Amino acid sequence: MFRRRSLTQANDLLGVPGPIVFQGVPHELHWIEFGQLGWIPEVGEVPIQMYLPAGQDLESYTWQFSIRMLPLTPPREVMMARGRSLDARSEIDPIVNYQAIWDEGRDDDICMDYLVSHPSGTAFEWTAERWVPWRHLTACYVVSRRAYGEGARSFLEGLSTHRPAAIAALREMSLPQITRVTPTSQA
Repeated sequence: MFRRRSLTQANDLLGVPGPIVFQGVPHELHWIEFGQLGWIPEVGEVPIQMYLPAGQDLESYTWQFSIRMLPLTPPREVMMARGRSLDARSEIDPIVNYQAIWDEGRDDDICMDYLVSHPSGTAFEWTAERWVPWRHLTACYVVSRRAYGEGARSFLEGLSTHRPAAIAALREMSLPQITRVTPTSQA
C-alpha cells in the first residue's frame, strides 16, 4: 500500500526538487510517496517521486517522469524482475510488449520500455525505465505516457515515432543527481 505525503508536509525524499526537463518539457515535483512495487515483491517500501508537466494532474496525466530507489542490485537483476512481471501480466493483458536495451558489456546502465493496457481496454500506458547503480541501491528513472478513451488510437499509432525519441532521450540524458534517500522510518 502506498503512503502519500503532501508536498507541504515533506520536502523531496531524494534531494531532487526539480524541475526535471525531459524532451524539452519541464516536469515539476508533484508528489512523493513510499510504496511497495508489486513487480518486485521481495523488496519493502521504496521512495518514489513523481514529476508532472504544467497542467497535468495525478488522476489523468498523460506525461510523467518519476524517480524510484530500489533496494535491489545490480540493475540487471531489476531488469529480470521487471521482465518476469511483464511476462506474468501478458497472461491477462494481450497488449503487453517490452524490450530491454543496454550497451554491450555494460550491465550497470540498462533501459527497458514496455506497453500495457488497462483491463477495460480504454487506457494504454507506455513506459521506459532506466536503471543505474546508486551506492547500494538501484536508481530507477521512469518516463511514462498515457492515453485514455478516444485518444488511445492516435497514441498507439504515434508510438512508432515517439517511442524511439523518448528512449534515446532517456538513455542520453544527464540524470538528475540524487543526493540522499530518506528512509521510510523518517516518512
